[in-house]
Amino acid sequence: MTLALCSALWAAAVALALPSLAAEQEKQVIARVDGEPVTGEVFEPYLRAYLRSKLYHSGSPDRMRALADEAIDAFLIDRVLAAEAAARAMKIDETVVEKRLADIKSKFGERPEWPQISERMPKLRQEIETDLRIEALKNEISRVEPPTEANVRTFYESRSDLFTRPAAYRLRLLLIAVDPSSSVETWRAAETTAQEYALRIASGEDFAVVARTHSKHNSAEQGGEIGLVHEGQLGEAAEAALRSAPTGQVVGPVRLLEGIALFRIDEKIPSAVVPFDEVKQRAVSLFERERAKDQWNSYVKTVRGRISVDQSAFAEFLASALK
Repeated sequence: MTLALCSALWAAAVALALPSLAAEQEKQVIARVDGEPVTGEVFEPYLRAYLRSKLYHSGSPDRMRALADEAIDAFLIDRVLAAEAAARAMKIDETVVEKRLADIKSKFGERPEWPQISERMPKLRQEIETDLRIEALKNEISRVEPPTEANVRTFYESRSDLFTRPAAYRLRLLLIAVDPSSSVETWRAAETTAQEYALRIASGEDFAVVARTHSKHNSAEQGGEIGLVHEGQLGEAAEAALRSAPTGQVVGPVRLLEGIALFRIDEKIPSAVVPFDEVKQRAVSLFERERAKDQWNSYVKTVRGRISVDQSAFAEFLASALK
């Protein structure tokens, strides 16, 4: 459900505990769209819905003001987009309108506030139709032509970070399990035990045999073998230790959430850019997604010049609405 639609629902069934506005704040002009005034009374339901979508509880004054600034910007941009969509006579699917109305009735029909909401169903229909026209406008503005292979290859080469396979390690693990809530002494004792195992392995005992006998990880039966692990899958402490250690070395003790660990590095695989042919379709998809996003953001930037906020009047409105 969009915020525009939510605002209509909250206006019908005042669900967020914001104070009622004084009459002068209701009629006060706080902004303009294409020169036309926007009053606090018009904006207040949207503000209620926006704050409810962002907060479970009341926020700090600074947080509330920041969200209010976001809300007024989004509200005014939506009004411009709605006007643009209407001017372009964007087509909508009436079956989708009916389905969304049915969903509202299904969700709210048994609630105490349903009588107030049902009275506003014509208004809700308008909100849904406006939302769908804006969606259609966005789809039209964001539509991109299929890129050439040269376009995609250039994108691939300039954004190699998107197509880089992270470094990985083929590891064995020996885990001394410790409950996270255990005392400092328990953690220290586990670390001492891990150091003793590390000394035994350094003296010639097979890591796999020690892990099979003493590890509390589910890989113990496989001699601690946990297979290939990519960077980002382990905690920073473990990855920092593994990064600097050579293949074949035992690393640790390292503290993990589950306890104290020893690792043995059986293989290190460096990060590498995946060949173009292997990721071509993904590159096409990402290229089109970024191009569509850029086109839409550029369009929104052009329409932003059609809105203005009277900061003094808006501050007065918020002082009443958020007190």
